[in-house]
Amino acid sequence: MGTVQPDQAQDVREQTIFPDPDDVLARSFGLSGDLRPIPSNPHAYTFSPEDLSYRLDFTDDAEQQARFQGQADLISGLMEGEETIQGPLPIRDIYDEFVVKLAADEDEPSSWARLLRLPDGVALAGDKAPSALEARAFGQFAARLIRALDGESRKDEGRTTPVLTSIHDLRQAGPSVVKLLRAVGDSSVRDPVAKTMVAALRQIQPLGPALRVKIVHHQPVRADVLGERVDGAWHPVSFISADALGEGWIAASLAALCADLLVSGDADILDFLPAVSGFHDELPLLEEELKALWPLTLIRIGLLRAMAEHQAVVAASDETLGARQAARELFSRATAVHAAFVEAAILDAVDWPREGAPKFGLLLPEIEADAIRVVDLSVTSPLFAEGNWQDPDIDWRLLARIAWDSRMGATRFGEYRFSRAQLAGGEEADNYALHVDLCLPAGAVAVAPMGGIVHLVDNRLVLVGKEASLYLEGLDSVLVDGTALFAGDRLGVVAGGEGSVGGLRIRICRAADLLPPLFASARFARLWSRLVLSPSLLLGRDLDAPPTGRQPLARGWQDCVFDGNGRSFVDLSGAAGLLGHGNADMAEAAYRQWMTLAGVQGTQAEADFRDALLRLLPDDYNVVLTVTDEESAMELAEALAGQLAQDGETLVIADERRHGFGRLGATFWRFVRDGEAPDLVVTGSPVPGEPLAAVIAKAVHEDIAVPAPAVPPGAVACRIGCCVLNALTDDASIERADTTARYLGEQLHRIGGWMPELLAVEGEGFTYDLLLPDETLSSFDLARQLAAHGILMPRPQTPDRLPFSAPLCLTHQSVDRLTQALASVLERLRPEAGTLDQPAPSLTDLEDEPV
Repeated sequence: MGTVQPDQAQDVREQTIFPDPDDVLARSFGLSGDLRPIPSNPHAYTFSPEDLSYRLDFTDDAEQQARFQGQADLISGLMEGEETIQGPLPIRDIYDEFVVKLAADEDEPSSWARLLRLPDGVALAGDKAPSALEARAFGQFAARLIRALDGESRKDEGRTTPVLTSIHDLRQAGPSVVKLLRAVGDSSVRDPVAKTMVAALRQIQPLGPALRVKIVHHQPVRADVLGERVDGAWHPVSFISADALGEGWIAASLAALCADLLVSGDADILDFLPAVSGFHDELPLLEEELKALWPLTLIRIGLLRAMAEHQAVVAASDETLGARQAARELFSRATAVHAAFVEAAILDAVDWPREGAPKFGLLLPEIEADAIRVVDLSVTSPLFAEGNWQDPDIDWRLLARIAWDSRMGATRFGEYRFSRAQLAGGEEADNYALHVDLCLPAGAVAVAPMGGIVHLVDNRLVLVGKEASLYLEGLDSVLVDGTALFAGDRLGVVAGGEGSVGGLRIRICRAADLLPPLFASARFARLWSRLVLSPSLLLGRDLDAPPTGRQPLARGWQDCVFDGNGRSFVDLSGAAGLLGHGNADMAEAAYRQWMTLAGVQGTQAEADFRDALLRLLPDDYNVVLTVTDEESAMELAEALAGQLAQDGETLVIADERRHGFGRLGATFWRFVRDGEAPDLVVTGSPVPGEPLAAVIAKAVHEDIAVPAPAVPPGAVACRIGCCVLNALTDDASIERADTTARYLGEQLHRIGGWMPELLAVEGEGFTYDLLLPDETLSSFDLARQLAAHGILMPRPQTPDRLPFSAPLCLTHQSVDRLTQALASVLERLRPEAGTLDQPAPSLTDLEDEPV
């Protein structure tokens, strides 16, 4: 589907009878081989003697003969140039000519032949979308090829040489599409293609004079480019088709590549952008060329569909019908997106300077803008607490609360709202606000901030101006559709009863017929900011959120943490503790202790913590020694064991630093589950981020002399510890944790069994080690890749082991996110591993029936 075939763009002269190709090959070039016809071209053959590949072409067209000669002259010089570009090498005949004139009778037309040696290389697989690095490499190659071709063509300046043309030139796409669609009788098929082509050509028309014309390769696509693998990465190095060389727009060559990168069914509509940035880095494009790129890409896609529709009619087969379906799907995906959106994406991809904002008048001239209170709905907002951001109406509730006194309030433009952050998924949320909501006194007058035409669409008043379109919701207006207004003319009033407060929603877009979404993801925020203008421009008040760059972690809730843009991560680093982030009881306990007494040891809080800990232990333990860190606790336990041991007796120490406090699921202590009765028990801290650990001894050791710790635990840490230990006794919470622990173990061991040579799993409950026996993947790489999938792990200590600890509030959704992330990382290693006989497990594959 990605290659325009010669016989589909010009008439084939069937009446000419060419000499026997084997005879021509032997007499003119001194070669022989098993010639194989090329199905798409009845007068072209390939053969491969001694690991070399050749192509033999015949023609009786004098114009094609001239193209053969021009291509040969150009490529032969190109192969000797400084650029590392390879192509189909023209082979001279026994008379030192690139194009052989074949002997003919006086009554027969002249005919010619040429021979090309095809370059070596590996084609990039065309069954899936190229990676961003591969797409960028394609763009760089296409630009370098044009640069090299331009250098060779300049050598011929001053000489009389024919213009090198190509049947693939997109400047001829219109007539080609018309010709191809003549065979298609269904107008519902023809009309969308024709409409798209006309619209794209109209967009290009005013840009045409600025589009540079050079000798280009019109099809730098996967079917015509070969490469080599270096360090496991594919790099393009050569092109195959000489017929794709000819004069044309620089942007058209890149457009052909962009269309090809979207052919794969799994391609996102913006997957071509790395090719654009790679091309632009090598051969900077003009603004007009950047703006013409998407219309040219649509023309290319329309041409591909016209070819496929034509072939499905004139030569119906399973192959042509399948190609037609693929072409229709590509066309549908490409035309479903607004052209202004893609143009903005292209400009953003090359970091093109942004246009200045137009000048507007005031929309609400009677409103005192400085009296409008602004509500903070960001991730760090103090207005969010205890999960209230999950209320679907929380934004309006908080806006109404902030506007209570003055009856005027506003949300912020360009703010990543926490209320729209996704707790369950690792993908970016659509939470970047492209609008502003206002609370205003009902009846407040709104006027046109610019001249334009009024349209009424779906309860929105739209004012379409020369430089922008204004979308308003919440106005009462007497205007009718099509009304022309000057700046300052009355639009309407804020809807609502007398004395009440109304709501007004504002969006502004540079594109006349594009309604921006209310929210965008972080990925598209920069892109949309090229199209969407801030309502601050017409309100006389700065309602823009502070600009954001790379955002650190800003908030935690249960088993997840969020960055400043609202992207969620499952926290398996251990920082979530036992009860998870944002626990209100822990926060209240800490606050009350801080307000009463903090930073002092030997307090009632410490005594209460020891009592709470003893209540969770078997009755024969009654001595608790508190210290500030787990390492000190173990050192203390070992010192006590040496002090208490008598007559060579060995005392048993149970290390519960990692598995205690219910981290095994239903069993609170590992030594209890294993039926052991240790002399000493060492615990870690039940409080995340607080220095608190303990050594517990049996009653028989209650008279032991214990040295005072250098830094005993403080009152706040102990008070929070009491809160955590009390929460761990809840039967319903214990049952939920046990169910989740078993689910986590089942899914992890299933992943470990999928590719055991790369990943093994050790552990139980909520604490595990991911073992990496093969050097293909290190723990450091795995941690980084999991973070990219929204899973936070501790910093590894060794390259072959990645330990993690989950909070007891871990959800099945978070387990699924971890499972999918691990499967995705391992799947990418499949080509290198080369030992898998089964596909990577999907989420459906990994789900069990409810326990």
